[in-house]
Amino acid sequence: LPHPIPTVYIVRGAPDTMQGLGGTGAQQSKDCSFEAGTVAGAPLRISWFLVIFFVYQLIDALNNQQLPLWVRVSLVAGNEALLLLTVLCHEMGHGTMARRCGGSIAEVLLWPFGGICFTTRPEGRSSREKLVDDLYIVAAGPATHFPMAAIWVAILAVYAEMCSHVVTPPSWQYLVPFGSAMSPCISETVKGCFSSYLGFLTFHF
Repeated sequence: LPHPIPTVYIVRGAPDTMQGLGGTGAQQSKDCSFEAGTVAGAPLRISWFLVIFFVYQLIDALNNQQLPLWVRVSLVAGNEALLLLTVLCHEMGHGTMARRCGGSIAEVLLWPFGGICFTTRPEGRSSREKLVDDLYIVAAGPATHFPMAAIWVAILAVYAEMCSHVVTPPSWQYLVPFGSAMSPCISETVKGCFSSYLGFLTFHF
């Protein structure tokens, strides 16, 4: 899966009077997406291009005959769910900080390149206050990855300890950007491998 590129649009004014880049982006997000509920009281929209990309991944998985069909589908669906959850946490970092600065979340969009959090700001702020608010909001998104990384490494370390009979790479290797950590093997007879696909899937996620 490609690494997401989470982004945030900073929009001033009320959601129904958005102007400039923010207003254009918000309108385009409505034209090419569908409403998927709400998150923390903010509308959540999903791009149709994300659905198409997911279907493409499923088709690509069907052509890969190295693993059973249910394992391939589970890998694609599980990876996509975790990726979107990560992006959503990132975007809510932006949105939550915008709320703390007196603004609001107009909507959150998930699309193939990550996510966009459309936010508003309170009126009457000085230029310096606006700049400080924007810096806080921009930094809040990436800041969510530090606790998320710690949680995932802890879970992986605990699971690796539970499966100490299986040869697995060190947990820190999964944090290396664009790295490729060794995947555990699957075999009922070879020592150091998972004996079932269920164990393999659990570790992979």
